[in-house]
Amino acid sequence: MRRIFAIVLRSLWVIVVYLIAAYVAGAVVTLSAGTEWAALRDPYLDPTTAMIETALLVGLAGSYLGAAFLIPATVAIIASEIFSVRGALSHLLGGLAVAAVSSVTTNIVPHTHVSAFRAWELLLAAGVLAGAVYWLLAGRNAGKWQKVGNRPQAAQQNHAGEGV
Repeated sequence: MRRIFAIVLRSLWVIVVYLIAAYVAGAVVTLSAGTEWAALRDPYLDPTTAMIETALLVGLAGSYLGAAFLIPATVAIIASEIFSVRGALSHLLGGLAVAAVSSVTTNIVPHTHVSAFRAWELLLAAGVLAGAVYWLLAGRNAGKWQKVGNRPQAAQQNHAGEGV
């Protein structure tokens, strides 16, 4: 029962961390592409409105990247949880792979003022940063739920000998 509870709690935490990582990736793409500076340079816009527009752009980009990265990220997260992969480099490379696969399969590269190469560069950087955020918040404890409810070897031997 403790293991089921640990799995449920871990799953809920992973979902929250995934959303945080997606919005961080959205912030990277939005702020690195220079879209917020266009709003700030508008002489007819007050700075408060420009900041609100930037925050909305970050939220929109985070939602879009979260949806685009969902399937590859789910596969990477499940693999890291099952195999207890806790290394920072593996999560960074996993974020890079998720961004690359998502970029190819969903045609996520935007058709904006940013060149295609720059868009790929931004998306891959966003994937690496999302992998880093995921590792900082959840990846360092990947797979530890598998040990919940297991007794140490000495306790199992003592408990087994008591019944005889």
